[in-house]
Amino acid sequence: MSVKPSASAITADLQRRVKQRFGGREWCLLWEVGDGAGFRNDGWADALAVCIWPSKGLNIIGMELKASRQDWLKELDKPEKNATWQAQCDEWYVVAPESIVVLAEIPAAWGLLVPKGADELRIAKRCEREK
Repeated sequence: MSVKPSASAITADLQRRVKQRFGGREWCLLWEVGDGAGFRNDGWADALAVCIWPSKGLNIIGMELKASRQDWLKELDKPEKNATWQAQCDEWYVVAPESIVVLAEIPAAWGLLVPKGADELRIAKRCEREK
């Protein structure tokens, strides 16, 4: 009988995979970024990957990490909670195991990154945003 991993273990694995994907010299990776200064935050991005090489496009990719179905459903109930960051990012992704997120539930302008193999993330749904 297999033991289901805890939400904290899933989150740690997702964070490790995000670091693997966006940890190169061309990226600046930031965690738990508020949309304001000091105590004036209305929303947060779990992670922001900022491309710092002009030849790669200087894109900003925002991410929400989801470790449980319940947490994902709460996100769907209030998708505007990080609207400020969504508007500032070139791409916005949910990062979660495939068992947590159903593709049909993802808002049109969002994408989905899912674990692949031991270390990678793959695009299950590409972000399609108009900037």
